[in-house]
Amino acid sequence: MMGTDIGALPTGAAHVRPPRGAGAVVADAPRASLAAWVGDVAGAAPAGLFPAGNVSAMRDAVERVPASAVSLFGFEARLDDPSAGSDVLAAVTVADGGRAVLAELAAPGWEEDGWRSVRRFCRAWADPASPLWTGADDLWLEWDAADPAAPRIPSVFFGPRIDVSPADAPPDQRAMDVLRAGFAALMEEGWAPAAAARACACLELLPPHARVFQAGLMLSRPGSPVRLCVGNLGTEETDEFLRRAAPDAPHNAVRAALDEWAPLAVRVNLCIDVDARVGPRIGLECYPDPPVGPFPPDRRPWAAFLDALVRAGVADSVRAGHLLALPDSVDPRDAADDRSSAPRGMDALLADRYRRTLLVRLHHVKLSVEPGRPLAAKAYVAVKPGWRTC
Repeated sequence: MMGTDIGALPTGAAHVRPPRGAGAVVADAPRASLAAWVGDVAGAAPAGLFPAGNVSAMRDAVERVPASAVSLFGFEARLDDPSAGSDVLAAVTVADGGRAVLAELAAPGWEEDGWRSVRRFCRAWADPASPLWTGADDLWLEWDAADPAAPRIPSVFFGPRIDVSPADAPPDQRAMDVLRAGFAALMEEGWAPAAAARACACLELLPPHARVFQAGLMLSRPGSPVRLCVGNLGTEETDEFLRRAAPDAPHNAVRAALDEWAPLAVRVNLCIDVDARVGPRIGLECYPDPPVGPFPPDRRPWAAFLDALVRAGVADSVRAGHLLALPDSVDPRDAADDRSSAPRGMDALLADRYRRTLLVRLHHVKLSVEPGRPLAAKAYVAVKPGWRTC
């Protein structure tokens, strides 16, 4: 799961912001789909990264999402199988105005099962009376596009604005209020009391400096637990927290993974599934380099991390090579997919000085540790719409 900090991808000297207010006159932008940009980046990727049918599945998945609402998007790819398809994801933030776009959207299909939950969340998020109004910075939508038969219903994550830990949460339990409001909107039947109590217990076990930066639900997988993503934990703190909060987790395997892979990363985040219990599957998000830094990024730390995964038998060398060969940026009009229909209004206004570009960055690797199963890994690729000088 990508956190909110990815939204701060730097643009550098060659990638600049357009003049303030330049996009305000683009009346048709909310109706243009994200599908075009997904196709643009996929068309510029190394041949073989996306198998036959996968790009169409990803485009179909995001067809209902207006490009004007999206702060960034990306792909999630298994590392062990070069023939596996990728999932697709998109982020909407308060800062970039995406919340207002989604809250007012009346697109076909948004009242279908699953999407109704997204619509409810967006409306609550845009309601000043809701804890989400000031309590959530962003919304992430993820689709299981790797499986052509999977329903095109997104998993939904939101980023709590406040630090969800005992030291930072005010006495009125505003932290849990934000989580309860979010899951009340996403769940047709509400958040089960036992699961909510377990989540609250987890928060109480976190050290004061820990932060829950994402919370979500897999709407396409009925009965799935809530997922919490926790940052700012060291190896010892992660180990201690899991031994107290998740007695069914594979503690020795998690500690072994931390000892092996944390030294190769600038940070490691923790992902846990919470219902009446925690786990037993544990996710470790490893960042080979800072997700925010100079552009174009230095991919040498990524090459070292992926090479270590290949040598450990966790990643395939062909898949690793495809990821490292991704372009640093893609100009939509130059991409291989000639069906691109991304918004052109702002491009026309600024054609003499600026050009739309899509900034591509390898973001993190998620390691999954599960009892009785070998270590599994997925890579996350982030794409941020931006501008460059002509």
